[in-house]
Amino acid sequence: MRVQLMFTAALVIAALGLASSAPASPVLERFHTTIDMNGAVLTCSTEDVVFSGRGTESGVFVLTPSTVRAIHLTFNLSGVTAVGLTTGTNYRVTGVTTTTSTFAAPKPRADANSWIQTWLLVPEGGGRPLTFHEVMITVFDANGDLVSSVWQQPRDCI
Repeated sequence: MRVQLMFTAALVIAALGLASSAPASPVLERFHTTIDMNGAVLTCSTEDVVFSGRGTESGVFVLTPSTVRAIHLTFNLSGVTAVGLTTGTNYRVTGVTTTTSTFAAPKPRADANSWIQTWLLVPEGGGRPLTFHEVMITVFDANGDLVSSVWQQPRDCI
């Protein structure tokens, strides 16, 4: 599932980068769609869980006259449930993934990207929830050299 979300973000960023000419005025494009979570597996320290239901994906793309491109994507898992494969525990899933990228085109350009996911899998009937929190931030200078990178990996689930 994480691969699917990252792939979606990469496709959108690549598409924005292909726009060779700057618009005369800022262009804002918004979209909203659903994501099928049925069958997606999340590996956790105590057990693997299988998702079911549909999440939502929304985004904003910005193209400016200065050739700066920006994208903000949000994946919301409200309404999605999960079942533990070992214990059979039913979980209610809450959480959001946000991806933000800002970059200029054509090169040389400086890029800034962030990927933040925070999910909570709350067991029905009580008990300790499973958590998934991941942060990845990268910053590149105008030469394309990595100048800063932060990655915080998940604890309970990967």
